[in-house]
Amino acid sequence: MLVFFKYTSITGSQKGEVKNCKSARPLEAMASYQTLDGNSTAPSDFSDGSEEYGVPAYGFKVNLDHKFPEKWKPLKRLRIHQVFSLIMPLVRFLLLFRRLRRQGRRPFINAVRPLQHKPIYGVPIGGIGAGTINRGWKGDFSRWSLTPGIYTYKTVEVNQFTVCIRKNNQTIYQQVLSSRKPKNKHLSSSWKWGFPGSQASYTGLYPRAWTVYEIPEHQIKLVCRQITPIIPGDYKNTSLPLGVFLWDVYNEGEEAVDVSIMFTWLNGMAKKTDKSGGRWNESFKAEGEKATVHGVKLHEAHPTMNCTMGISAVENVSNTDLLPDTQYAFIIFARHLL
Repeated sequence: MLVFFKYTSITGSQKGEVKNCKSARPLEAMASYQTLDGNSTAPSDFSDGSEEYGVPAYGFKVNLDHKFPEKWKPLKRLRIHQVFSLIMPLVRFLLLFRRLRRQGRRPFINAVRPLQHKPIYGVPIGGIGAGTINRGWKGDFSRWSLTPGIYTYKTVEVNQFTVCIRKNNQTIYQQVLSSRKPKNKHLSSSWKWGFPGSQASYTGLYPRAWTVYEIPEHQIKLVCRQITPIIPGDYKNTSLPLGVFLWDVYNEGEEAVDVSIMFTWLNGMAKKTDKSGGRWNESFKAEGEKATVHGVKLHEAHPTMNCTMGISAVENVSNTDLLPDTQYAFIIFARHLL
């Protein structure tokens, strides 16, 4: 799985500016897709529309502080005639469960421990048939399907975006862009959590999603645009295991500020097994025709399928198609069948 992050700073008005950025290319011009052969395509169906900040008028829309009134639970009570009809299937499932557990695997359906419904999920990233990672509407990465047929409903709390605002070389604002507060006491005390949900909104319209964050005390607005390249008529690139996050920063104040977006990613799933070994990191450098990329690979020796994740950033840009005044960073996921 490859997740591609592009961070862009754009002046929202003539009043202020975001330092170290000269590019103010319109949103529509940045909504194109770069294919493997280098051609750029921007289907009309993927247009950002005419709404403010490029957010479309239609889609699943919700504020980050929204609470759904429905309380859904999995079916646990069976009628008497249903119990007798399920005895043999249950026995077969228990035998299968024991055999897979000895192999270090788990069944794709757990009939004994059904999942509790959680209304937290949003538009996933990942091409068709290439596995997906779901980023919930509150900003958490909470549903994983990198192994075919196997789903992991686990929110890794450290996998987050964080914004930092500096003025005159002084940090004036720093905040994790998540409205929730983590259960991990170390994370809770080390970082500032609980972004005001009333000041952020989510719009999901597959294969894209938009999250708008408002920081009124500093007159800053952040727009995160999530894209999976589901491109009509282009099966090759539609099947790529990747997602794109584009960050636009709007300064509507009177003074210039430095705004940076930080992304953190854990080498593991925040489980006890993460400490059992088989994980290591290494730096890498990749040189291409348009840019040079530096980064770090995060390896995992999985019992049934190896996994490599990577975080990287572009050193320099030599082609205007890549927006020379834009900062790039990459997250790379790759699973290899043994």
